[in-house]
Amino acid sequence: MKINYFDCKDSWQEVKNATMTTINKDGGKYPESEWKRKLILSEHSPIRKIWANWKWTDLKSWVSVHFVRHKFGIDHWVCTQRTDRTGVNRDESPQGALVMHECQANAQALINISRKRLCSCASKETKEAWQAVKDEVAKVEPELASCMVRECVYRGFCPEMFGCGYDKTDAYLKELRHYRYGDIKKGEYGALNIVEPEKKIEDFILEKIYGECGVPINLILPRGMSKEEVIKKLVESGVGVIRK
Repeated sequence: MKINYFDCKDSWQEVKNATMTTINKDGGKYPESEWKRKLILSEHSPIRKIWANWKWTDLKSWVSVHFVRHKFGIDHWVCTQRTDRTGVNRDESPQGALVMHECQANAQALINISRKRLCSCASKETKEAWQAVKDEVAKVEPELASCMVRECVYRGFCPEMFGCGYDKTDAYLKELRHYRYGDIKKGEYGALNIVEPEKKIEDFILEKIYGECGVPINLILPRGMSKEEVIKKLVESGVGVIRK
């Protein structure tokens, strides 16, 4: 599998103009990188003015079928395998037959597809094919590529019934932090009123519950119980509900 064609024209002036229209203004100066990333993370409609076009060659037919399932904000053109067009009996072609698959997708579709096809629950071959697209996007639209992430990073937890466990790793926390905050340095979260992703969620819950008592967490934990066990007991009892 390889990508032998990729094109993504610079549409940021049009994107900026569209955002200005929504607030009753005409146009605006070309946006800086920080503004681009903020708009992409917000997923407001002007990002749909950004389009990418590419073509996979030597893509396995069954992998192509995975991508064709995505239909919002993307169009697909896949080479035919009809017997009368190719001279090859279609009934005898295997699922692994190699095809050409061309696409055109807007920025929102690139984000949505990444959630599913960069996930470890996707097949290895499908994940590799989509990573190749992301790599091409990164060359011309790095802000967009930085927001093309797997589902657990996008949502902040793994919603899969049978997860791979990546969301329990330090690498996940690092990726989550970079996705959400880019280059914001650790320790600068307070002013943004957000939770540091490096902090374990169990610690965060305990701090919220016991934060006003002034007693260190390690002295509050019942003897012989882990933080996870305490959280489970608190949630089951209804005490572990965090209210804003």
